[in-house]
Amino acid sequence: MFPAGYFFAADLAEARELANQLAAVARQNALAVVLGVDTCDTEASKEGEAKRGSEHTEVLVAQGHLPFFILGWSPGMPNPIEWRQRSTTGNNWKLAPALTRGARRILEVHGRSVDVVACGEGFNRALRFSIEQDPKRTAAIVIAAHTSQGSRIWNATKYFASDLGLPTLLSVHQALTQYGEMLHPGNRVGYAEAEVFRSFGDSPQLHAGAFAVPTPAHS
Repeated sequence: MFPAGYFFAADLAEARELANQLAAVARQNALAVVLGVDTCDTEASKEGEAKRGSEHTEVLVAQGHLPFFILGWSPGMPNPIEWRQRSTTGNNWKLAPALTRGARRILEVHGRSVDVVACGEGFNRALRFSIEQDPKRTAAIVIAAHTSQGSRIWNATKYFASDLGLPTLLSVHQALTQYGEMLHPGNRVGYAEAEVFRSFGDSPQLHAGAFAVPTPAHS
């Protein structure tokens, strides 16, 4: 599992190409995979990360045009599935298109349903309500996040794990500075450090190892 924005692509077509490449490796190993890809809407990306809740971000949320995507694949699927992030805060989810703001993004993994949550969607009350109404459908929650932003994302993790009692896995970038440095417009594809957090209700937290992949040079 990779965090949101772990890869950076010029556009959605390149994001899909990345997803297909990773799915091919996962297929060989019979593994499911979830990864985050930010696309090259540079101004939107800057606003979304540097000024959360800004007027520009709210317009993108209302239009359903945030440039952040989560892609998932599991054994048995012909191709990866893609989901666009719908909101970034506990307030602007109300601006997202009504037909999609509370829809669950479910990845079927070996006959079990996994809810996929993109970063700030963890604070989306409409989505939370949808999951609350049918928690037995969920084998686990996976949250692919950009940054912890002062530990805000841990509050969303705690909600799903402790309040709802659902196995919850969070993958998030360790450092906002490195995230910003490595996902810059000069690179068509970027990478950043990540940290995986796993929580099962009130049981001890497990922090899996951090890693970093060098940014490849592009001509």
